Amino acid sequence: MDIPANLYEVLGVPEDATAEEIRDAFRRLAAQTHPDVAGNDPATLEKYRAATRAYKVLGDVDTRRAYDRHRVPPNSIQEFFATNPVALHLLNVQLPTASASPQRGVWLTANVSHPAKTAVFQTKLERPGYAEPLTISLQLPETQKPWCRLTNLGGLGRNGADNGELWLFVKD
Repeated sequence: MDIPANLYEVLGVPEDATAEEIRDAFRRLAAQTHPDVAGNDPATLEKYRAATRAYKVLGDVDTRRAYDRHRVPPNSIQEFFATNPVALHLLNVQLPTASASPQRGVWLTANVSHPAKTAVFQTKLERPGYAEPLTISLQLPETQKPWCRLTNLGGLGRNGADNGELWLFVKD
């Protein structure tokens, strides 16, 4: 006794149908598929049962409202708990909210090896939040410190803020 995915489709009405349209659609289907009219055909009987289940939900204002509310998945965890006050009450949680103010990206660090004999240093780095790996090509002087700071190549900034810094720790 499965409930169909879309009860509106079972009755053949649009989702914004009025109560009268839903009632008329059910009566039309019932007149065509009722066992007294259609006989004992299993497929027709199942259509009648599906129409009856759909009308029980959509024919009542409160159950229709609950059905509509739970048909569309929530866009976020906040929306889920906002539409399910029982779950919020049972869990007794306070949901964190993201700050709308700009936040600079985090610093990222990478340990890379560079043979001292070559003048040009090249490497590829995977960074969280970025779709493509970062290809770095630097010319390092022999007196280069064992680290290198690259501004705005670290973690992604939020809400228009600058990206963080990328610190490369170079080993021979």
